[in-house]
Amino acid sequence: EEPPKYFPSNVHLNKEGYLEPHLILNNSLKPLNVKYVDKMKSYVTLLDVRNEDDFAESHIPGSIFIGLEGRFAPWVGEILEDINQPIILIAPDGREEEAILRLSRVGFDNIKGYLSGGINSWIKANKNFESIENIDPEYFASLILKDNLNILDVRSQSENNFSSIRESLNIPLIDLKDKIQSINDNDKLYIHCKGGYRSMIACSILQSKSITNIVNIKGGFDKISAFL
Repeated sequence: EEPPKYFPSNVHLNKEGYLEPHLILNNSLKPLNVKYVDKMKSYVTLLDVRNEDDFAESHIPGSIFIGLEGRFAPWVGEILEDINQPIILIAPDGREEEAILRLSRVGFDNIKGYLSGGINSWIKANKNFESIENIDPEYFASLILKDNLNILDVRSQSENNFSSIRESLNIPLIDLKDKIQSINDNDKLYIHCKGGYRSMIACSILQSKSITNIVNIKGGFDKISAFL
């Protein structure tokens, strides 16, 4: 996945440098129960850093996906922008500390804690969760042959210019939040990037803005192109 070329101007580090890791963890490595996270979810950013397929299967409504297994830090800077915003993490078991330290390296140190027990504890507590339809590239390619689909390509403009699916709409991920009003979701919207990471970030952003008639294509354009 191609990383962003820059960070927004308001993503900057304190002039005095980084906090010591043990101080960061002391402030942020705090298990939070479901009741607290549920109460706070309207006032914080819920950042889900799991694998994109796990996020697609089940996640807390309104949460934003930026997975640890991709270009995590650059995309956090681009998507979240405000380093001072309060964040609660939904992380893979055992990787909470890693997520907190990687966030701190790009200036995000207002981490309130992480959901104890992860998404499983949320589901076991009978809280509402959402999913995202996640389809294989071969099946998607078969749909293109049968019908004119509503397709959103969230790769960069240069990637799209090099090769793209005919009639697809290109809105690079870094521009998506500013151009949501131009997206037509009357028909099901099929979303892809290069490899499947950026498209899931895009799906999470759209779903958080109540655009829910969406489908993610696993493996992105790299996999799709093999069937076209």
